[in-house]
Amino acid sequence: MIKKFRETGSLLEKNRNRQKSVLTPVILQDIQKAITRSSHKSLRKLSAQTGILLGSAHTAVRKMLKFYPYRMQVFHGLIPGDYAKRVNYCRWFKNLIRGNIGVLDQVFFTDEAWFHLSGYVNSQNYGTWRTESPHNYTETALHPQKIGVWCAISRRRLIGPLFFENTTNAEAYQELIQQFIALLQVDERNCWFQQDSATAHTAASTMEILHEFFGENVISKGVWPPKSPDLTSPDFFLWTYVKDTVYRSNPRDLKQLKMNITRAIKEVNERTLRKFASNMVKHADKCIEMNGHHFQHLL
Repeated sequence: MIKKFRETGSLLEKNRNRQKSVLTPVILQDIQKAITRSSHKSLRKLSAQTGILLGSAHTAVRKMLKFYPYRMQVFHGLIPGDYAKRVNYCRWFKNLIRGNIGVLDQVFFTDEAWFHLSGYVNSQNYGTWRTESPHNYTETALHPQKIGVWCAISRRRLIGPLFFENTTNAEAYQELIQQFIALLQVDERNCWFQQDSATAHTAASTMEILHEFFGENVISKGVWPPKSPDLTSPDFFLWTYVKDTVYRSNPRDLKQLKMNITRAIKEVNERTLRKFASNMVKHADKCIEMNGHHFQHLL
């Protein structure tokens, strides 16, 4: 009592406005109406508007009303002429495997990606409370350090990473192809080779090298549809996984960045490769079902 009097100057109990924590049917109905009217509303704002505790709002929305957060997905823009090309490829792909997914042990899907040493700095995530401005700032390089990575994936194994530092022109890309060929095992010499339709990939000198080694087993321009990363495992699986893994330890230089990339790629096991080969078949089926339109948001 003495402590309360010293702190507040009174022995009277404060009249506190307690938030409601009991989730009655009426309160649940109010919450459901509020979240349905404004599906982008945060749980914190919902808590303030309905007068319930934040934890209770979370329980009501997630566990009792079964609402779940979904993020907007971003896809490559398609034009009407792309739809038929995508369907034609998927039908060709289905005809290639003819129900035997083991065929994909001998099909290598390839792609390259850039890994930047310095990530994007979002100033909204670096706020600080002060009575005066601390004049905080950070510097980013005008030409940030980055490393290019090329990989090839079959259902059985992953070849790579093969590193490059400059934009891949035809000559640089052909060097990657030669490195890849040198890494093929004896029983993979008759494999299929897939690539997208980037200029360096489809240059006459590049295609000459590819056909010289792989014969007609080249999946490229004319067969591979434009703007279709959703149909190949390096795009819809590998790069997202590797980048999430690589940047967890915040690499400080290109040497460490390369080590992280190599480690992450080597951790991809055959079980994972088989899973995503199966997913490629599912993607092809869904693409056909959707007449070549975007489908990933439906999986």
